[in-house]
Amino acid sequence: MNSIRIFLAGLLLWVPLLLAGGALVYAQTDKIISPDVCKQAPSSEVCKEAQSQSGDDPISGPGGIINRAANIIAVIGGVAAVIIIIIGGIMYATAGGAAVGQRAGDSPNRAKKAQA
Repeated sequence: MNSIRIFLAGLLLWVPLLLAGGALVYAQTDKIISPDVCKQAPSSEVCKEAQSQSGDDPISGPGGIINRAANIIAVIGGVAAVIIIIIGGIMYATAGGAAVGQRAGDSPNRAKKAQA
């Protein structure tokens, strides 16, 4: 009975948080200066500098090195995770469902040895 109360209390606390959702947070855009400002004062130093900058950053831009490296690392990590899950499933299936027989080094005393 006590565990049911704890479960229901957890539901009462977590369900509203999950249904409420999070607030949207927007990152700063590339266009810091409004185009209307530069129409009014095109000869100002800020507008001249904004027009001289191309906006294409080869390091952290949309097609930059950081973006490419992150995509490659994500793909490698995803492929490795799928392979490990498949290997674990094969090991579990060939062990006949016994968790102890999955690896040759598993034994009931393994946890006791790790504590010492």
